[in-house]
Amino acid sequence: GVPQDFVQAVEWYRRAAENGNPWAAQSLGDLYRGGNGVTQDQARAAKWYEVAAQGDNQWAQMSLGQWYRTGDGVPIDLRKAYFWLSLGVGRLPAGKAPDWAIRELDAAASVLTAPQRVELDSLVSKWKPKTG
Repeated sequence: GVPQDFVQAVEWYRRAAENGNPWAAQSLGDLYRGGNGVTQDQARAAKWYEVAAQGDNQWAQMSLGQWYRTGDGVPIDLRKAYFWLSLGVGRLPAGKAPDWAIRELDAAASVLTAPQRVELDSLVSKWKPKTG
């Protein structure tokens, strides 16, 4: 096989992400999160996960929601947590959302008021992915 080259991976993922590939954006975020090929940087990881989430990567949406709920690399924001978790869970086929994401969504929902959840559910239902 070919030896791993994280520096090269960063370059290729960045090119693909900048050209609108949401899966490459998530992978680039993973590299920043782990400090592979780049200096570890949670804020940059979150930035690339947001790009991936905006591009309709459901796994990035759920992870970003979890980070907003726990404050992992981003400031705690329970509205953003609920939005991204609800969007990611809802865009997967029925029964395919991971248990951790459902638990995180329930935790975020439990601290929001009913009117806040209704407002956010409306935003989720109107959401459209950003392309390219």
